[in-house]
Amino acid sequence: MTVTTLTSLKLARHFICCLLWVHVTGMAQKPSAETAQERPGDLSWIERPWSMRTFIHVKPHGGWIISKEGSKEENLEQANSEPKRRFFTWEELFDPDHFVNLKVPDLSGDRKLAVVVVSFDQDGMVTSPHSRGKPLRGRINRLRRLGLSDGEDLEDRFHNMAHWFTGIGDTSTHWAPAYCNQYQSPHPLSLKSDSYLYGKLFKPHSFTPLFGCREWAYQLYDSERPYIDVTSYKLGARGKPPKGHIREFMGWARFGDNKPVIGQHEGNWYCLHDCPGGDAPGLIPDIKAWAKRFDWHAPVPPTKVPTFPDPPAKSGTYPYEPTPLYAPASSPNKKVKNRAKPVNEESDFPDVPADVGC
Repeated sequence: MTVTTLTSLKLARHFICCLLWVHVTGMAQKPSAETAQERPGDLSWIERPWSMRTFIHVKPHGGWIISKEGSKEENLEQANSEPKRRFFTWEELFDPDHFVNLKVPDLSGDRKLAVVVVSFDQDGMVTSPHSRGKPLRGRINRLRRLGLSDGEDLEDRFHNMAHWFTGIGDTSTHWAPAYCNQYQSPHPLSLKSDSYLYGKLFKPHSFTPLFGCREWAYQLYDSERPYIDVTSYKLGARGKPPKGHIREFMGWARFGDNKPVIGQHEGNWYCLHDCPGGDAPGLIPDIKAWAKRFDWHAPVPPTKVPTFPDPPAKSGTYPYEPTPLYAPASSPNKKVKNRAKPVNEESDFPDVPADVGC
């Protein structure tokens, strides 16, 4: 075998090992038969300092309406089930914080993006308006789910929001930890699905987001990058501008993070959240002038889509360089240094082994 083949096999074995470790330790973290009756895994918290300032979810307005109505129906069904359940969805509880109008509609004809923002204080208490009628607190449970708890009793609800993904060893230090949806989290079932964004079987469709939690995390943790570009890029031939759309995505910001959330849709740029200079969310008429106004470089598409697939596939990067948005076909490829800084928040989990241990 070649050195490259051996390296790929080693990475693949390491990745499978990590997945098995997460599965086994997840089972090991479940309480015993006696304590399970007192505190099941979905209501047992990983105690850690709360670091999330905001959780953001963006999707077309029509799609958000469908999600919220679906959440209401699902939660009602859960509440009326026997035995009664505690695991609920979160969308029913919130309305969009604001909307962003698109100059060009998406494929469904929707011209408006709903931007839903859930804000927290440093104790994890939700400060955004909601319809639950009682205080909500952000929690990560022993099943590694991010959600909102409305109390500490066994009859109280846990509203699931995302999977807490802690990475795949040393290969993921630039894009983990992250909060991911079910189509972006590695587990035995997703590895066999063509809907799993980072898997080798992934097949995109017209509405499929090509931007996910790893791309968000990479840009958030890169201290030299001033914004987060959420565009789902479809890279074209060299010399041709890549096609870009703003598809559904979720993201988060920590206390101290103030990175604008921007994206390109059908050739037009928009600021979606945490806009700089007191700007309201909406259209950015000239992305180069906007970036120059804040002494930033204009955004450049990633080198690969999806940018951070599971190993042994090679990762791409999000360049942040003073180069044109679209380099001419005759321009030589410029090697871009990976600027992201390694991130490790495992110290926040004093009683949970690090994923890099497999």
